[in-house]
Amino acid sequence: YVSPFAAPLNGVVMDFVVVANYFEGDDNDQVPQHYEQDSYIYQVNYTTGTFAIHQSLRTSGVSSVRVFTHVTPSLGYPSIYMAVANQRGFAGLDATSRLYKWSDGAVAAQNVSEDCAGYPVRPGRMEHVYDIPTTACEDLFFF
Repeated sequence: YVSPFAAPLNGVVMDFVVVANYFEGDDNDQVPQHYEQDSYIYQVNYTTGTFAIHQSLRTSGVSSVRVFTHVTPSLGYPSIYMAVANQRGFAGLDATSRLYKWSDGAVAAQNVSEDCAGYPVRPGRMEHVYDIPTTACEDLFFF
């Protein structure tokens, strides 16, 4: 699953694309751990036609990714969110789907130096904010 979005990074709006991985392995030997995969957010430069891994996220048989904005009245400006529908994993069809929020910085305060796949943590990233228990989830919507 692929989902593009634009987000601020160091005061400049940059382009990103989420590439969510569902399964890795042999279709004839489907075991739960084959659904536990790293998915990636790439920073895209459309001018040069290049892209680079910006962040990795652990997913479980992801079936959809939705990037959306929501204006919090107390803040008065939109925040960028990403809903990841995880369909299956180690617990079969019971998987935890996740909600993330774009953070423009403040990574150093968390004392984290790398993400789940060992890539360096950079300012401007999707931060996990909420777990959603789901069973065979195919999609998540914001309304």
